[in-house]
Amino acid sequence: EEVAVLKSKLSLIEKENEQLKCQLAGVTEVFSQNQIKKMNSKKRINWSLCEISSAISMYAAGPRAYRLSLKRGFPYPAVSTLKQWLRKIKLEPGILKKSLKIIEYADMSEKDRVCTIVFDEMKVRKEYQYDQSNDCIIKPYDYVQVVLIKGIFKSWKQPIFYNFDCKMTSLILMDIIKFVEDSGFHVVAMVSDLGGANRGLHNELNISENKPYFENPRNKENIFVLADVPHLLKLIRNNFVDHGFIIKDKLIKKDIVEQAIQATSSSDLKITHKLTLDQLHVAGPQRQRVKYAAKLFSHTMSSAISRCGTLGSLTAENWVDCADFFKLVNDWFDVFNVSSPVTDSRARNRAYGLALEEQNKILDKMSEVMKELQVIDSRGKLPFQKGILLSNSALKMLLEDLKRRFSIQYLLTRRINQDVIENFFGVIRAKGGLHDHPSPLEFKYRLRSFLLGRNEGAYSDFSNVELDDTPDIPLSGTLIKKLNITPEDSADPNEESSVLIKDLNELEYDGLENLAGFVCHKLKDNTLLSSSDQSFTWTDHLSEGGLSKPSSTFMSQIEELNKVFLEANGDGIVCGEKRFITDLLLRSTSIDCPIKAKRLFFRSRMFFRIKELNAVLKAQNARKRKWKKIVT
Repeated sequence: EEVAVLKSKLSLIEKENEQLKCQLAGVTEVFSQNQIKKMNSKKRINWSLCEISSAISMYAAGPRAYRLSLKRGFPYPAVSTLKQWLRKIKLEPGILKKSLKIIEYADMSEKDRVCTIVFDEMKVRKEYQYDQSNDCIIKPYDYVQVVLIKGIFKSWKQPIFYNFDCKMTSLILMDIIKFVEDSGFHVVAMVSDLGGANRGLHNELNISENKPYFENPRNKENIFVLADVPHLLKLIRNNFVDHGFIIKDKLIKKDIVEQAIQATSSSDLKITHKLTLDQLHVAGPQRQRVKYAAKLFSHTMSSAISRCGTLGSLTAENWVDCADFFKLVNDWFDVFNVSSPVTDSRARNRAYGLALEEQNKILDKMSEVMKELQVIDSRGKLPFQKGILLSNSALKMLLEDLKRRFSIQYLLTRRINQDVIENFFGVIRAKGGLHDHPSPLEFKYRLRSFLLGRNEGAYSDFSNVELDDTPDIPLSGTLIKKLNITPEDSADPNEESSVLIKDLNELEYDGLENLAGFVCHKLKDNTLLSSSDQSFTWTDHLSEGGLSKPSSTFMSQIEELNKVFLEANGDGIVCGEKRFITDLLLRSTSIDCPIKAKRLFFRSRMFFRIKELNAVLKAQNARKRKWKKIVT
């Protein structure tokens, strides 16, 4: 009998033990063995480098939250421990030999270790400083040169070199490549902008369109040289806006774009939604933003220019050539900006190599145009033209070389640009909070924090830049001459409106069709879509096969809904009422349209109007500041 009781107790204990093991398995997925020990004991823990690195990453994300977690009993290393580790790491200017140790022994295959070298300069605050760790005075510097390596087949990055007021030379470059190769990585490409010093480096290496490579000093393989494509796009934009181009004896200038924007400015639903006149004429640092160049040279702007020209809204000559050039630049940039193997059916948006014939046609056409293109008031080819010819040639050769060496089928071209180092500079600046212009000493300390606190992502399976697959809402607002806010008292849905609703012109109708197509796309309701036998409209003009075209019946309903919105809001928008959407729905009860479509239309229409009114306020404030400067 006692044996039976003991067996019963043993059985219960074994069940409890199994339950504890299951619970512990969940804990071990979150916490390391040392962290579990710390939860059960107050003894000193010898933290591993991986645990310290993870803790520094959390501390860098939020020091106050980290300290609060420690107070609540979370098993993390003390802040003093993290600071002691940081003080041990010496990162003097030059090759960062300890940097690659962070990923050198990571679980990476030979193909995962294939990388490109990227380098650029960042301005630093010019001042004298005392370096306590080295007991020395640091003299003033103008800029810091930084070199990163970035995975081509696997998403990772790592800084490996920095120095102040240091131009990149062939000697420094070869030393860096030797170090990277000796650490077990394979350099196959080099990316930089086209600054004067970098063009000098190209000359040192005898780089040209016909020879866009130099020899790897370790294995005698070729390292291919590409210019930073986003930087090239900015240069195309700035030269187009400042001077204009001559292509095959045809003059194209910004007045074509200005006329297209003005022709569609009568409504806040317009087809030139990607660009405003203010964005076309940006000055100063704003000229260096890639997004304004991408908005200008977009498929949408190309189609809008073509549409306006076809309808007789443009007086400028050669608008057909301008639209064709914009489309070519858009397609070329798409080829160099792929982050996922297949995003849609368009050949240019697939990974380079999956639609090679069509993609090479785009590259060849762009090269042909760059050879013929002349910038007004300039002689010979400018750096951006040479950079495009160089990059097009290098990309073709790089793919063939990688196929031979690593048996790959395609290349994600976004991994061979300078975005990675621009993002790195952004992180370094952000580590200073409001002090986003670091001194040389501050740069060194922020770099150290980055290396230890951010290296987990260096060999993450996730892409550094996630593909944004959110559907583009091709709508913007009007250039309203006066900011007219409707009185806050809500109107009676049954009350006659005194607002004069004008019939839409063709370009305004195109903008409304854009919104209707967006509603169809979001609701995924096939009953709202058109049949194939309908007339040619703006959607047909713009679409490359993926846009939703609303039916004529649904477009009539959308026109009625738009009238309801305009009757309720006029040129402004009703403020202060808590039932804004509900009021519009009550006003539109007689319109035979799905309630979901009505709600989405009114909600979208509201945000477009708010966006336009905010743009007007911004312009008014800018004018006030300008007059204030003149007066003072």
